[in-house]
Amino acid sequence: MKIFYFASLRQIVGTSEENFKIDRSYTVKDLIQLLRKRDENFKIAFKDLSKIKCAVNRQYVSLEKLITDEDEISFFPPVTGG
Repeated sequence: MKIFYFASLRQIVGTSEENFKIDRSYTVKDLIQLLRKRDENFKIAFKDLSKIKCAVNRQYVSLEKLITDEDEISFFPPVTGG
């Protein structure tokens, strides 16, 4: 799968995108748990899940959405504007 990180998440984890392999279906929340185990930066980036937005194949989804290795996952911090 391809994972994209935007805005402050990109700055914290140190990359804007990466390829990530999974061998079965996971929920987005499960994927986040795997990412958190990588290092301290990922723990910080995904500390408060209520502040993370996720899109799968360019559609916003809940953290309970099932994903596969063929999906494109994007993570966003909250967006504000005026």
